This record gives sequence, C-alpha cells and structure tokens, in this order.
Amino acid sequence: MVKESLQYMNQPIQLLGNVIDRGTTKFSVKGMDSYSIVHISFYLGKCMTTCLDGICSTLYKTHKKIPKRISISNKSKCCSHLNTMYDNIEYVRSFFPHYFEENTNEVNGDPVLPPQEEVNNEDKNINVCESGNFNKEKGLWNFRSLSKHIPFDNMMDPGLIFATQNRNDIVTSANINMDTGLYEYLHLKPCIDGKVCNCGEAYVKEMYVGSCTLYSRMGPIQCKYYNYQCMSQVCTLSYEEAAREKGIFFYTTETAAGDEIGHDFIALVKKSKISFTGFCNEMTRQYITNSIHSSKFMSPNTFINWFFGWLSAFQIDFQKEVDPWCKYTPKLLACDGTHIGVSVRNINLHNGGITSVDEPTRRVPSKHKRYDWVIISDRKAREHLKYMSMKVLKKLKEQDILHPEEEQAASIHLMQVVHNKFEDRLTNFISAFLQESETYDEKVLYAMGQFLYLLSGDPAFSTALPFHSHNIVRRAIQEMKTHGYMQETTRLELNKYSTECEKLLHMSSTHNTLEMSKYVIEYIIEKIELVHSVNNPVQQAEEIPNSYYLPGGTVYYFTESGSQVQKMPNYAVDGTSSRKKNYDDNPQVDKPCTKLYPLTAYGGFCYMFLFFCPIHGHSYGFHLIGGGEGCKDPFCALYKYMPNMPEELFYDNACQLSEYALNREPGLFLNTRLWHDLFHSITHLCGSNFKSSRVTGLYGINTEICEQVNSYLQCVKYTASHLSQQHFVFFLQFFLYLLNKDKTEKFKRQASVAVAGIL
Repeated sequence: MVKESLQYMNQPIQLLGNVIDRGTTKFSVKGMDSYSIVHISFYLGKCMTTCLDGICSTLYKTHKKIPKRISISNKSKCCSHLNTMYDNIEYVRSFFPHYFEENTNEVNGDPVLPPQEEVNNEDKNINVCESGNFNKEKGLWNFRSLSKHIPFDNMMDPGLIFATQNRNDIVTSANINMDTGLYEYLHLKPCIDGKVCNCGEAYVKEMYVGSCTLYSRMGPIQCKYYNYQCMSQVCTLSYEEAAREKGIFFYTTETAAGDEIGHDFIALVKKSKISFTGFCNEMTRQYITNSIHSSKFMSPNTFINWFFGWLSAFQIDFQKEVDPWCKYTPKLLACDGTHIGVSVRNINLHNGGITSVDEPTRRVPSKHKRYDWVIISDRKAREHLKYMSMKVLKKLKEQDILHPEEEQAASIHLMQVVHNKFEDRLTNFISAFLQESETYDEKVLYAMGQFLYLLSGDPAFSTALPFHSHNIVRRAIQEMKTHGYMQETTRLELNKYSTECEKLLHMSSTHNTLEMSKYVIEYIIEKIELVHSVNNPVQQAEEIPNSYYLPGGTVYYFTESGSQVQKMPNYAVDGTSSRKKNYDDNPQVDKPCTKLYPLTAYGGFCYMFLFFCPIHGHSYGFHLIGGGEGCKDPFCALYKYMPNMPEELFYDNACQLSEYALNREPGLFLNTRLWHDLFHSITHLCGSNFKSSRVTGLYGINTEICEQVNSYLQCVKYTASHLSQQHFVFFLQFFLYLLNKDKTEKFKRQASVAVAGIL
C-alpha cells in the first residue's frame, strides 16, 4: 500500500473522491510550487475548471487577465494549477469519456442534466431536437422526455380530476413498502376492449415493460406499466395511451408524475416566489406528513427536467397568442428593461445579442447630431427663452426669478442671437413674446409660452410639430385664412398631434395675431422638413429566413413568423469619440435628464427588455441583455424585428431614445412619437415634450403596463433566475403566454358586458 501511495506522489493530477457527471468533480493538482484543489463542472455546454488556491484567487481579483475559472478547451494565460490541467488535458478527459466522445473541444449538453441513474439504455425514445432543445423549422421547444402525448392542459379538466382522485385513493388505501418508501401498486395498461390491430387480430399478449416511481400529490407510487401485442406478435399497443388517459407524464422509464404536479407548480409560481427546490421540499414535507416512511419527492434537478419536458410537450406556439385586436402591427407600444434574467455565468447570447452589428461592412454615415434638431443652438439664449416661457406659464419658483436688469440683459442676448441667425418670422415672434402683457392678451401669451417652451429645451423641435402633422397644420392655416376659423374635424386632428399648436392658432385667430403665429409655425415646419430632407434612405423590411432562434435570448412577435426583418448596419455615430455614457452629444444645459442607465448587470443576474401593448396589456416579446440596459436595446429591437414602427412609444427614457433614434434612423422613426410614461415623467427635468399627458385621448392607454407586469414577473424571477438560458427563455415565454391569454379573456368579458349594456 505504501508503494502504491508513493507512485501517486509523482502524478501531477489526482482524482479526489468520485467522478460526478452532473455536479462538481474534485482533483488535487500540483502547480509550480504548491498543490491546490481544482473543480471541474459542466454548464453552458462547456467544461469549466476552477482553481481554489487562495493566491490564485487574489491574483484573479487584482489582475483580471489571470482567470480563476475558464473553459477546459481554451488554453489561455492562467495560474500554474490550471496550466497543469491543460498540459495533461487528455488525462483529464479520460475521466469524462461520455461528454467528450462527440466533441473534443466542448461538452455538448444541457446545463442541468438529469441524474445518471435515471437515464439508462432503454430510453431510446427520449425526444431531443437536432439543435439543442429548439426546433428551428417548427419554431417549437422540445425538451427531453419519454412521453410523446400532449398532457391535460387544464387543471380543472374532468378527466384529470378523476385520474388525480384515483392516485390520491391509492395513497390513502394502499400499503407502503418500508424499504422503498413507495405505495403499492398502480398497474398502467392500455385499454384493449374491442380494439383490433392492423393485422385484423385482437390484442391478447400482455407484456411487462418496466416499473417507475409515479409522483402524485400525496405520495410516491410504485407504478408498473405494460404493453399488449396482437396474436401474430407484430402489432403493439403501448402503455403510452393509458398514460395519456390517466394524465401521467414520463420523463424517463423510471420517473413519471401526474399532470396535476405541473399545474400545481405553475399555480404556485404565479402567486408566490417559490423556487424549484422550494417546491420539491414542500412536496417532500407533504409526503412525510402522510407517512413517515414515505420516500422523498424528486430531486430539484430531476423535477426541472421533468417539468420542462412536460411543459414543452404541449407544443405551444407562443407567437400565435398575440393581441387579437392589434395583431402583429401594434400602433402603440410600451417598453422597459427590468433586472430579471439568468445568472451571468449562464448567459450565452446568439451572435452577441440583439444589439450586435449584423452587417459590419455596411457603414451608415451620421447626417444628424443633437443640435441639428433644436431651433436655437446657443445655450444661454435657449435657456433664457425657456426661462421666459416658464415665467409666463407661472412655473418659476420664487428663488429662480431673475433681477430685472439681469433679465433685460439676457433678453437682449437672446434677440441678438435670433436676429443674427434666423429670419424675421422667428425674430418677430420671439420679440413679440418678450414684450409680454404690454401688447398681447394673457391667453395669447400663455399659448405662445406653451409653444415656445417645447422649442427651448434639448428635445428635437419635431416633438412640438410631428412630421406627420404638417399637412394638417397647413390645412388648418388655410381654413383660418379662408373662413376665419378651423373646422371642428381639423381642430380635433391637430389637437391629436400638437395641442400647443392648435391652441396657439385658435387663440391667435381670436386676438388678431394670426399672421405672426402662422408665419412662425410655417417657419418651423420648413426647418423640420429641411433637416429630414437629408435623411439616409430607409431600408426595406424583409423577413430573414431561419432567424427565429429563441435559445439565443431574443423573442419578438412583430411578425407572424417572429423572424428578424432587418440586419443592423455599422452606424458612424457609434464610432465617434464624442460619445458619452448616456448621450451622443453632451447636453449643454444646467439640468440634463437625470435618467442614468446601469453600466453593467449587478447582483450576478442579467437584465431583460420587454415590449407590451399599452391598450390591451399583451406581451410582444423580450430579449436578454448581457450588461446594462441602454437606448440601443429598444432601438435595435424595433429596427431588427418590427417592419412598421409604432405611432406612439412609451418608454421611461424617451428623451434619450429620441436623440439616439434620430441620429441613426430619422427616416424610420419619422412618424413615431416617444413619451415618458406617467409613472416616470415626474422625475424627468428635460421639459414637457415627452410627457404622456400631452397625448390626447389618454383614457384607456395604460402607460404603466411595463411596471405592472414587472411585479408579475418578480414571482417568476425567483423561480427562473438560476436556470440555464434555454430553460429561462422558455419559462418566461410560457408565463407571458399565460398573461396574454388572461388579457384576452379579460377584454372579451369586458366587451361582452359593454355589448349587453348597449342592447
């Protein structure tokens, strides 16, 4: 024995304990001058090594180029213990032949593997997609399982209720095996009454197939299952038929559970923050409460794999459950990011994620920057115009009011800037406004102040007069010149796009200042159209085949196929040195917008970004974010996946997204207005241009839908955050699918009540 021990001393790598395929295997590894414990574990389709040496950990924390945990297939600069592992890579691989037989570089498999003892050679019928767990051709998930049937999709289905009651009766009446902790017995056989096989003969021969542990609500049952063969022994009637009728779903030949278990778990997730482990512990507690000799419920790993196999067996095409009223072309959208996502070690975004450049060789020049979109670029002049507007609108605080001499000097500077750079139409209007009540009626001044307030900040002047309102404005002016007033229909249309413009024209017509107001509005329209005249051409949206790939972390339903419709080019503005953390150009104001994005994911978990219909509350999908949320997330999602941009978009950082979009694709977002939702608009200091209170007919538009659904998703967060990325995406899809179904039923009920009231 001493000789055997001595020969091991010369070997640089020693196995400690046993090889654990689904967990962590420990090795003792010799480095340059010390030994260390090294762990090998499998997740994300990779075999990862971790050195536990304290000095290596310190170096890892202080020198990020020296990793403590890296893939066993990627030779790179690392500590001496991991170098020893690489130098003896073939020896290390010999401990895990099952994982390296198909791919010599990386481990191929799901991050959460089923326990080895539950997967045997008999499980040849387990359903596994050719490409992981997602079938790209059908657009459906297909996690591994033995059962092929569709489970009961309703917990209240009479067939499932009856089968569940039978299982409960077995637990309450049968004896429990003291050795196995299982209740005896349930015999699962297909019904052969009156059935004739393809040969025209009866099924007569009963064939014992095997036994499994059947998990019910009240306890684990020993289940034996059988097939039947015909007299000629050619045709077989499988136990799978009986399993479907009794609501039993097999994960492997040794593990099965009733459909009620899956539905119970879904119901708990929706109303509590239960985890897979917590559910397993609760089921074990319930089992032991019924009998102290009962065996435990499934392990969390086994239950995860059973649950996802069971859930994917429903073959739900999530992209079909969209808003039945807005369908795939919603005119209103609300979006937001939330700190819900997979663990940072599990994230693996397809091709770099949604914000990646798809066509690096197609470089789109930047035609616009921030101050191309404002009327007055001079900081001091624009600030004073804003000050005077707020003074007329009575929005100034007492401590902010300037001394008369200081105000007079600022007004002179403003007029000098306007007179030198702009034509008389704008100069006369601002000059008249600065005269205040000495010349004009208070109502006219108030309307002028509202309109100028929109033009005095950082936001683009198109927020005051949207591009698609210009023809309506021209029609309104023509009607006032011809008839002396606006037609009611024109007034309502104009009010929809710009209440400030409508009020200015209306008040001017009643106080003999129409010509001056008309001229300045026409001037601003010309300026807006001039800026847009040099826009880059808008690319034609066309669905890209085979781009509907959900495991990559992007799930959107703006087309019936869910496919990407445009490839992201390389924008010149993204490569300039003037870019800052939150702006393409620094805003030259004293009080810029206070909204700051998280620079990176914190707490060890990633973010996700979602879109919803603010009218009906339906989800239009989401994508995972590798770092922190930014303007690029909503921009790239809309650009890549939405053929036609929405008319109204509600986002808690609409001000920065507006600049981001206009500096890259102003033509694409030409007819899209961006708004802060009511919840966040209070905290923004960037003016009222993006306040959703400006939207006429806001009744019925739930601008806070993202925040409300976020509270719903918080329950899902605690259940799903530790899952693999594929499991996480499928899990989120399913619960958003349930949300969509609930929203549809709710609106149908409301519609039926409304119709009944009318009739």
